[in-house]
Amino acid sequence: MAVKIGIIWGNHRNDLLYHTHHSFWEAALQDRKDVHLSRYTWGEFPDMPKTLDLYLFVDFHPSLFKLSRMSFRNTAYYWWDSYHLSQAIALPVSELFDRSYFAEHVSAVQARQYGFPVQWLPPAFYPGVFRPLPLRPKVHDYAFVGQMNDVVERSGDTKRSFMEKLARAKDLHGYMGAGTYGDRVNDIYNDARVLFERTIFSTVGTRFFELLGSGGFCLMNRLRPPSGIEHLAIDGIHYASYDDTYLDFERKLRYYLSRPEEMEALARAGHAHVLQHHTYARRLEKILSDFGLVQ
Repeated sequence: MAVKIGIIWGNHRNDLLYHTHHSFWEAALQDRKDVHLSRYTWGEFPDMPKTLDLYLFVDFHPSLFKLSRMSFRNTAYYWWDSYHLSQAIALPVSELFDRSYFAEHVSAVQARQYGFPVQWLPPAFYPGVFRPLPLRPKVHDYAFVGQMNDVVERSGDTKRSFMEKLARAKDLHGYMGAGTYGDRVNDIYNDARVLFERTIFSTVGTRFFELLGSGGFCLMNRLRPPSGIEHLAIDGIHYASYDDTYLDFERKLRYYLSRPEEMEALARAGHAHVLQHHTYARRLEKILSDFGLVQ
């Protein structure tokens, strides 16, 4: 008999476009033959039936505070980006649910230090979108898809100035862009020899797993503790790192471009690793197990 699960996210009812991790959670639930799934928006959730086996709330919305006045049971909360929001909001929200999971290790550690029983459940990737395309030729030396802010400076560069230096680098050709999602992103990743990341210095985002999930070679800035990266993948085996400076990044980029066999070995190992350990299906298995909904 299928378990009845409601997933709650978003403000409207668009079809799944595979734009964000919300839709990947929903897709992973839809993939399960033992689940009967319903989706609700933030505005709809107060009127949900109270007979479901699990209510999975994904990310923050002010209406969540209404939950404390209702009698929903078997509620799970997954917060992807608690790092950016005040602890004064992040921690009280976590107490409204039977179980709360934070994607960022640093936030989960802080929560437990304050006595909140938050579990760390890292980001993941959805293999239905991010996957190797073996017959696609490599037309770029590098690729990056994501926002390029010009506010936060680290090691002498904002993300935008970092990218601008790369764009001016001699004899390197690549793709850098934003506002692209889903299968098109996976196409871009498969077009490039090196996929790079410059993320927040202490958090591991979904992009890291999507880069490896696409089958590409990942070059990422070295993270500071307590990021938890050491529990997720091994530097030098599943991916390679640079010290967060542009100088070291370009040096490493050119090093690996000149060693395609070494890149390919890391890419294969990285892809096999995340496919086994870091999919949304695996994350979902953890939540369902915690609520006794899987054998």
